[in-house]
Amino acid sequence: MQHLQTRQLIRELARESGLSIAEVTAILSSVPEFTKHVMTTEVNKEEGIYPTVRVPGWGIFYVPEGVKKNVKTALEKRKNKDESI
Repeated sequence: MQHLQTRQLIRELARESGLSIAEVTAILSSVPEFTKHVMTTEVNKEEGIYPTVRVPGWGIFYVPEGVKKNVKTALEKRKNKDESI
């Protein structure tokens, strides 16, 4: 969050909410970190099961069907290649 406009918005949010700039920065960075954690740990690539995360005010994060299909195909190819060796 190094852009000038971003820093100004963070300062404004901190002032309006009575928080420090560090606290506001931590809150804003925790949403992407949480989303990344859920999307990488709650997944079963072999089964094609991927989580969907809805964060109010941010959006819905999911893995598109095409990506799921491509990952499953790549895993099957890798598995078949390993079995043939």
